[in-house]
Amino acid sequence: SKYQHEIKCILDFIYYRFTIMSDVNTPGNTLQNLQYKFSHKSQKIWLMLLTVIMPYVSSKIQDYIIYHNWSDPRKLLISASSLDKMKFALAKAFNWMLNILKVATLVNFIAFMITQRSRNIQERFLGISLERIDPT
Repeated sequence: SKYQHEIKCILDFIYYRFTIMSDVNTPGNTLQNLQYKFSHKSQKIWLMLLTVIMPYVSSKIQDYIIYHNWSDPRKLLISASSLDKMKFALAKAFNWMLNILKVATLVNFIAFMITQRSRNIQERFLGISLERIDPT
């Protein structure tokens, strides 16, 4: 659908606003008897930027690149203008960064399975930890 990314971003923001920003546990953390331990207030904002805004921006850029056919190498054979070469290079660099992020996410998952700390790469990057809470 045309507004899929916007709707997802708004829903993610609402969910984030009424859980983490309001110091309320997420349903998943509640089921696991965990809560976030923030050392600075700014960590909440940075976590929102990295988990809500960045995926939205990334998906919009990716859709734009696909829609405008920047990543097609055949286009360079037809018209080898410097603008087309630059678009192709930008699309290639963006895809390269996405692949690096996927590898970093996999490495973080393996580290999480070993150390039981930082479920995702955003939490690890920001130094956010989870602490067990008493369920009673």
